[in-house]
Amino acid sequence: MPQDDDEQKKNYAKIPGRLARFNGYFAPIVSKILVVKFALLKLENNAATSKTHLVVLNLSELPDDVKKPRLRLDNVGTLEISKLPAQYKSHIEHGLSSYHPGVFVIPYIWAVHFSGGVHMGPGMSAFEANPLLNDRMPKTRAMLTMEGNAWMKTMNDIAEGARPDLFSAMKEKIKRNQA
Repeated sequence: MPQDDDEQKKNYAKIPGRLARFNGYFAPIVSKILVVKFALLKLENNAATSKTHLVVLNLSELPDDVKKPRLRLDNVGTLEISKLPAQYKSHIEHGLSSYHPGVFVIPYIWAVHFSGGVHMGPGMSAFEANPLLNDRMPKTRAMLTMEGNAWMKTMNDIAEGARPDLFSAMKEKIKRNQA
């Protein structure tokens, strides 16, 4: 049954808070997923840089009876920055120019799919050193894919309530860091 406009607006208004909680809980894992996806992109297209491409994180909402953050990561892709709508393209380009030359930045877009549509927003993940150069042993496409899938599964298991032990540990660590 289609939602009326008031219901859609109410659901849409929930997304920024859920996204902020999701990012608060999962920022370290998301950073690892961003690095893995960018490394896979570099294997496919050696000319790709953070000035030409970004990572797309597709999230969907979980039911209200699931504990916070009520979002899960469905898939991760890449996109050429030139193909973005103007509002996102200018935000990403401005964001990239605000970092010092030695900082490695991976731009990304959050696309949160919910019952009333899609909520999108840009972001940046910055590293003092290029994380693609930190491994002593180069990784193959299969290894990177397996690593990315493992991080995504772990994050979704926590978000969906399948790993309450990890969720509790994360909440405690967040509380300690805020104190």
